[in-house]
This record gives sequence, structure tokens and C-alpha cells, in this order.
Amino acid sequence: MDAGDLEAEMVFGAGARLMTVLSSTSPATHAAVGKVASRFGAFVVVDTITESGKHELLPVGVTFPEAFAYVGVHSPTDMRVAGERSSAHIDAVSDIRRRGFRVALAGGLGPDTLDAVLEVEPEIVIVGGAITGADDPRRVATWIKDRLRNPGRGWPSDAR
Repeated sequence: MDAGDLEAEMVFGAGARLMTVLSSTSPATHAAVGKVASRFGAFVVVDTITESGKHELLPVGVTFPEAFAYVGVHSPTDMRVAGERSSAHIDAVSDIRRRGFRVALAGGLGPDTLDAVLEVEPEIVIVGGAITGADDPRRVATWIKDRLRNPGRGWPSDAR
């Protein structure tokens, strides 16, 4: 949110090729992060988590530095823990892609939502809790990875 150039220097200087910055931060911070990312040949995901639940995740006409390679369409964990089970973030992927952005999709993704995720075709799928909270995390992660590569395969009936 602030001191983007310093954060980006640390992240990219440590060897990362990708970092996130919040969509709601200032254009000056976006520019600073973008400049450092370009210098390192790295890329940025502009994360919309702070815009979650709003009708429009990114105002029409918004622009980002060239190094901003993806829009992170992200449903916050705290909202889901509080009972919000909307799939609006998955539904928003098509709109964001239509506007010319590549999408990194995150938040509440797993075996129960994967069909909807495959349908909207984000470039990056980020799965956390469905794997870390599973009885057999390796099996769930392997299945998700395989399903992303081979969309026709379903979830094994004995796996839940």
C-alpha cells in the first residue's frame, strides 16, 4: 500500500518473479512497483481483494504500468468465514478478461468450485484452504492440478 519501490526491491531482489500490490493503493505506488518490476524483468498482480463485494472491481478506464501482468480477482477469507458464500469473484473473471486483463483467481477455490473456475478460464488459479484444510492435502492438490490440466476429469467419489 505504501513504499512500493522498497517492497518491490526486497521481493524482486530476493529472486521473486511475481508480487502482488493492492488495486486500491495510490497510482504513485503502482508506478513505483511497476518501475522496479520492469527493472528486474518481473511482473505484478494487482489484487482486488479490497474491492470484493463492489459492483465494479476496477473502474472502467483504469490503467496500470506495463509490468502489471495480472488482475487478482480475490474473495477475502474473512468474508467467507463470516458466511459469505458468493461466487461473484468467479463470475467477475469474464468481465475482467473482456477488458483485456489476464486474471489470477483466488479465494474459496477447490473441488466444489473447480467446474465454475474452469468455465471462466483464469490464467492463474490460486488454491489455499481447500488444500491446507484437507484430510489428505497432497491428494487434493494433485487432483486439482490434474483437473486444471485435464478439465474433463471429475472428482473421485471416494475422495471427499
